[in-house]
Amino acid sequence: MRHRCGAAAARRRRSRETLDLFGLTRTGGVTAVDVGARHGETALAWALWLDQPSVHSFEANPASCEIARQNVVGTGTVLHNLGLSNTSGTAGLDLHRGGGGDASFVFDGPVSAGTVPVRVARGDDVLGGEPVIDLMKIDVEGYELHVLEGLPQTLSRTRCLSIEISLDRPKDHAFHQVAAVLAQHRFELLAAGPPHVGDGAVQAAVDLHFRRDGA
Repeated sequence: MRHRCGAAAARRRRSRETLDLFGLTRTGGVTAVDVGARHGETALAWALWLDQPSVHSFEANPASCEIARQNVVGTGTVLHNLGLSNTSGTAGLDLHRGGGGDASFVFDGPVSAGTVPVRVARGDDVLGGEPVIDLMKIDVEGYELHVLEGLPQTLSRTRCLSIEISLDRPKDHAFHQVAAVLAQHRFELLAAGPPHVGDGAVQAAVDLHFRRDGA
């Protein structure tokens, strides 16, 4: 429990640092999107350090989504029990590795007994009604390219983007493919955070922060 509480506190701290980096702290009228909500830590941080933001949070894992739903009560967050992808339908979610917020989608290969089908949708199909996204956070444990490929229209309306790049997760893409999508939408790297250190001192992920040119 101490490890989980510490991890949640670290996510909230990173959320505050990201808002400071983008100059959004205490700003009103912010529209924000949280892809990979886990237990709602980011939405809670945004509710605390932004002035009445409009937040869409997406969490594919039903158990994690239910915890998030309880945590964000009263914040005005719109919580979707849904994963974002480049297609709409269902996808397998592997719950073996930290069946809470650390679940990851299955790519090509055998489906294990710990995998459950969850709903996924293209982000553009869900977020088409939002004219401007001031801030988007993506933390999807190796599924980054799939999410980005489903957001071409939304990314063109997004000002600031923070994306956690998984370093130790299985994935079906290379980083240069993610970079190509971001370059296509004129995102420029603003800063990189220190690597997240996982079990056994393994560098598990790194946060990259982008601002769209001209936004």
